Amino acid sequence: MSADLINGLSMFFSYAWQFFSETIIPGTTISVGVLYLGMLIIPIAFAFISIITGHSIGESDSDSAGFGSRSSKKTKISDKRKNDVR
Repeated sequence: MSADLINGLSMFFSYAWQFFSETIIPGTTISVGVLYLGMLIIPIAFAFISIITGHSIGESDSDSAGFGSRSSKKTKISDKRKNDVR
């Protein structure tokens, strides 16, 4: 790649980031760039937390989907499906 293309791309991205980091959301002190980065980082952080703890965050497990005595951790298999092979 030529030096002019690299300089043009770096200038474009620096001005784009400057625009997003200096544009403040009205009524707050948060810039648009910080908001976008936060929206990108939060799902990644939840994914790491779910990997570390072993629990799924934001996903419903069929075993723990209910409340109280209505849900059971024991898997219930109907009589018709007991002999099915995977």
